[in-house]
Amino acid sequence: MSKVLSRDVRLRLLCAAAGSGKTTLMADCARSHTGGKVAWIPLHGTALSNEAFLQHLVDALGLAAPEGINEALATRALLSISEPVWVMLDDYPHQPTPELDALLGRLLNLHTPVVQWWITSRRRIAINMAKLLIADELLELNGVDLALTHAELPALLGEGTDLKAFEGTFRDTQGWFAAASIWLAAQQSQRSHLSSNYQLESLLRDYVEIEVLGTLQGQLRQQLAVLAVASAFDEALCSHLLNLTDSYAWFRDLESQGALLYPIAEHPGWFRLMPTAASVLARELSTEDTQRIHLQACDWLAQQEQYRFAIDHALAAGKHERATKLLEQLADRRLLHGFQSTQVFEWFNDLPNSLTHSSSDLVLLNAFAFGVTFQVEKAAACLESLNKFLPAATAEQHLRTLGRGQALLGLLAHASGDREHAQRHCKEAIAVLPVKDWAVQLLCRTTLINHALFAGQLAAVDDLLASARQFLKLFDSELPAVVMDNYQAEVMMVRGQLVQAETMLERNLLLITNTIFSERGWVGRLHLKLGQVQMRLGKIALAEEHFWTAFRIMRNALEPAAYQALLALADLALLDDEVGKANSLVEKAARLLAERKMTPSSYLANLELAQAKVLIRRQEPARALLLLENIRQRHACGQSTQPMSTLELLLECEGLIAEVGAADHSQARRELQEVIAKATPLGYLTCAADLTFKLALLSYNAGEKDEARTWLLQALETAKPLNHRLPMEYLERTHPDLCSLVERERQHDLLSERETEVLRLVEACLSNVEIGQRLFISMFTVKSHIQRICGKLGVRRRAQAVAKAKSMGIL
Repeated sequence: MSKVLSRDVRLRLLCAAAGSGKTTLMADCARSHTGGKVAWIPLHGTALSNEAFLQHLVDALGLAAPEGINEALATRALLSISEPVWVMLDDYPHQPTPELDALLGRLLNLHTPVVQWWITSRRRIAINMAKLLIADELLELNGVDLALTHAELPALLGEGTDLKAFEGTFRDTQGWFAAASIWLAAQQSQRSHLSSNYQLESLLRDYVEIEVLGTLQGQLRQQLAVLAVASAFDEALCSHLLNLTDSYAWFRDLESQGALLYPIAEHPGWFRLMPTAASVLARELSTEDTQRIHLQACDWLAQQEQYRFAIDHALAAGKHERATKLLEQLADRRLLHGFQSTQVFEWFNDLPNSLTHSSSDLVLLNAFAFGVTFQVEKAAACLESLNKFLPAATAEQHLRTLGRGQALLGLLAHASGDREHAQRHCKEAIAVLPVKDWAVQLLCRTTLINHALFAGQLAAVDDLLASARQFLKLFDSELPAVVMDNYQAEVMMVRGQLVQAETMLERNLLLITNTIFSERGWVGRLHLKLGQVQMRLGKIALAEEHFWTAFRIMRNALEPAAYQALLALADLALLDDEVGKANSLVEKAARLLAERKMTPSSYLANLELAQAKVLIRRQEPARALLLLENIRQRHACGQSTQPMSTLELLLECEGLIAEVGAADHSQARRELQEVIAKATPLGYLTCAADLTFKLALLSYNAGEKDEARTWLLQALETAKPLNHRLPMEYLERTHPDLCSLVERERQHDLLSERETEVLRLVEACLSNVEIGQRLFISMFTVKSHIQRICGKLGVRRRAQAVAKAKSMGIL
């Protein structure tokens, strides 16, 4: 009622199937109306001539009209109305009536501001809805709008009602209003000789049969019976199953008749019949007809690569072997070719265990779903059950199964930190796997790339990337190459090729935008990598946006790297000196990892490093040092390859150990220089620049300003050709006095004259109101100026903007 009464429009159209509560809703609205007359016209859904309709209209309005009423007389009568009136047409004719629809359209177009029309109908009326909609004179509610929600059930059924008893009916009827009303009536019935469940089912079937299906023509009823067996369908599947000549017109007509169609939210363009109506219709077909429809739908859906629906039809038809083959194709495409584990988990949980473990390929695919998300124990359990399928039927199949199994062993060894076995298994799997298993090969190749990155062997990474790209030339799709670009971007980042990396990643994101791949886990990694690149470029606001997008996509896709987006956001919080926020984000990442049950060796280094950085900012260096030493010791003794991290993380760890663990300034400087000397020849130039800036800050805090200036100049000289802005961004926000020790390129043109003037007043600690009074502009204009200033300077706060502008020579 609130939704319907909140709009003052010419036409309120309640268009839905029988039992949707249209009449009840309109009657309640009529009873609440106190500002004028209500003309209630019950039409009973029966065919009606134009003359009979016009007579009903003038009688309900109480208008004097001679016998032989016609449209012209009715029009003059409507135009003469001066007091507000609601014309309420209840249960408009069920069958299409072109002449009556055209008449109603003309009456609606009359300029009668005091007349508002209400119509309840089981079908969409053939009037110019678009014209009314454009003029904002139409409010339309359909069956989905009128359907009950869980939140509304207590109000309808009573607060003391056991709602769980209604759950099954609610689910099967999709929130249908009549079902809730019938259920309530059955509960209140005193006929104890009938069980309430039997009585409810009987009443529901009777209502559906008489009120909904009984009004359908014979051929349409038979067609709906076929769709009831099909369960889920779109226009194309309807055309195939029903042999339609004009499927578009037929499907639109079906929708317009409100035959209890419900859209499937997760599959746009697909519909299903209400289960209660479908069960009544499906009983009208023989077992042979039902099996034939299932097989026909299965074959067509498989051709359209709608494998999930096709599997259900194969199982319903009793074709278990066919369902197994389809599930293998589905899981293979979505998990490996599509790099998406989420849906594989969902499908394997929904389908019977006898199907999901009915072949070696399905067991392996299930194991891969766990393996790529670093759930080692579950993957290993799947791998153990593979023995019952060996040896395979042919030598070729046997070799392929063993190759896939070996690739999985490599992935699990990698997740467990066993570098030696991971490399051996991956190399041997690449040697034996056929080209059609390119996705498994790609997993092996990326594992080897991860190991090379962890060891700091950038030349080896180059060779592995070149080899992978050469292999991917065998395929037409660009998507596998896009996945490989994430590893390419990692190499470019450490070498300081930041602008090139940003361009490549932005191009790749543009390539997959608005495609079916845009929500995949590896796309989340693209956003994460682009955010990391832009953070180094000093584009803080853009980086933060990409980190949140990355976290949302990867969390929903069960992508293991989701926690890394939270840790990157924690780094941004530390950049703004928001230590509490950073700590909260790190704790959230830890909780996420605990929920995912990933093996600790796959993420421990990243998490401990983030925790250590928070502890350092909280002035707890002893606790931080303990975590940092743990990371270094595990790496030194070869206990873990730490698959979710790289050598850059270890270099950062050693830099922090030197910073907080040294006894004095001289020792810290010496240890930092040793780390720089290790990073530079390996090609880790951005890391070397970070550590040089750290040397400058270390010297400044020790009171050695001349030494600090020397290191700062050297750091700027190293970072400038790399476009590496992040370390200077940090110093500009936290230590503007240190930045003032060196002459830097002034950027007076970055801000406009008025923006600079506003910023000077901000520096003078004036409020927005005071700045507006001083400059004779509104407070909102001041806010707008400050927002633009912060955007240009890459900061989020007024005080940061002042500090940044000083360090850049603008103030």
